[in-house]
Amino acid sequence: MLKVKAREFLPSGIVHQAGSIHYALNSHPDQHKGRCMRVHVQQSGNSVQVCGFKEPIVFEVEGFDLGPVRDHTFAAWLLLPWAMRTGEPIEVDGPVDPVAASNMKRFSKSWELWEPQNFHTIDISGTSGTVPTQKAEDFVFYSGGLDSTDMLLQLGRNEKTATALTVHGFDYSVSSTDQFSQLRDRVAPLLEELNYRHVTMRISKMQGGNHSWALQLAGTGFLFADHFRSGLFAADYSWEQDMMAFPWGLNHVTNRYMVGENFGLKAQCEDRTRAMKAESVMHHPLAIKAASFCKRREVRPRNCGTCEKCLRTKAMFAIFGEQPDIFIDRSFDADLLNSIDLNNKNERSFFVDLCHIARERGAMDRIPGMRERFAELKNPKRVKSS
Repeated sequence: MLKVKAREFLPSGIVHQAGSIHYALNSHPDQHKGRCMRVHVQQSGNSVQVCGFKEPIVFEVEGFDLGPVRDHTFAAWLLLPWAMRTGEPIEVDGPVDPVAASNMKRFSKSWELWEPQNFHTIDISGTSGTVPTQKAEDFVFYSGGLDSTDMLLQLGRNEKTATALTVHGFDYSVSSTDQFSQLRDRVAPLLEELNYRHVTMRISKMQGGNHSWALQLAGTGFLFADHFRSGLFAADYSWEQDMMAFPWGLNHVTNRYMVGENFGLKAQCEDRTRAMKAESVMHHPLAIKAASFCKRREVRPRNCGTCEKCLRTKAMFAIFGEQPDIFIDRSFDADLLNSIDLNNKNERSFFVDLCHIARERGAMDRIPGMRERFAELKNPKRVKSS
């Protein structure tokens, strides 16, 4: 058992002295007795391996000098998606931020509350606590999608060169090196205009599943805890849309737990909906050329124009003006709009928000079939997708 002094992060956002917190292995009866995920970190320059669970997970960083990684909290965040499934506590052979460890437990406890049949509350321990260091700079997560592109526009141009991090392994498989290189070339003019240096990280493996999206950010972001104060990321939904898509991996409830004493992640643009983001991006010449959001992985960084994500984004653009020339297939008609499955809670949250904006601006007729589809949602009968 590791006994450390910690300050615990409260749901209200207040940090207080919590006294001695015990991270006990096998503290839950539903966890595997005598078993835990024992994890250790190996480093060779900018290549870092997390070992101890299945095959090693490898990080490779370009464009930034990591130096010796003294805070191993990132390894616990990285393995938390698997641990939540298996119920095994995580024991890291290295320093772990005690506040972050407490918040990881809160994170997993929330998902066990929502889906007890799928997830477990997890205890996290390390060989020691971390020593907080003073940092003045933040970095931003930037994927090239609408959310993160809008975030950069809202933050504005940096007087001093800032850092934008793109993870190769999120939207692009690690084998898609040519496509990822195309993405880097595509976003370079926008990052240069806004005064960002572009840092990339290749990660060999990530855990999938709705519960894992936030943890993927934490697992990669905390690797930079020795150098930055926080990592900024764009919220997926507004607070109101969270109520429709919930539970989703990036939500306003558990986003607040991705913090420690030494480093934390901070959601940005939390009240901006996807339609609002589409409007700002389409009216910025470099941002719209950089935007890549297609659901079809084999097409990225181009946008196919026919998948659900492209269709919904076309509908957003239609409300705000002319369609930008960023789609392989630029067509848009009522049949394509009808193909969006409004039984999908995520798609419905985007569509209803767009209808609200179109109605307020008197622009419902700009999109063929929008009035009819919105009327279907007003009907108590279940919405049918074609």
